[in-house]
Amino acid sequence: MWLRYRSKISFTHSICDRDGLVDKNCKIQHIHKSCMFIVRVNVTKKFLDFKTIKKFVEEDKNMFAVYLKHTQDATAEKMVKWWRTRIKSILKANGYGRRKVTIYLQETSKYGVDIGE
Repeated sequence: MWLRYRSKISFTHSICDRDGLVDKNCKIQHIHKSCMFIVRVNVTKKFLDFKTIKKFVEEDKNMFAVYLKHTQDATAEKMVKWWRTRIKSILKANGYGRRKVTIYLQETSKYGVDIGE
């Protein structure tokens, strides 16, 4: 069973050129507005309120901006991996133990990426 929190996030990023990169516009700094962002946290015996997940995610959006500012190759895959690591660490540091966390980022209207447990 999973608890799910959905939010919106806007961000600016670029990625480095690489073999297989079809959309070369991604190499240029560009913005994604109001992207759907979903965090899922597994249910355990230790109670975790939906509002607590919301609080941790919303408070961490500023750190996400700092992460992007210092990352030259901010692929969607790296972004969801970063978020997952952060949320897991925050939950553990706040007494919620080791939780399974999945992150889903809908980067554009057509494309998204997720990372599991």
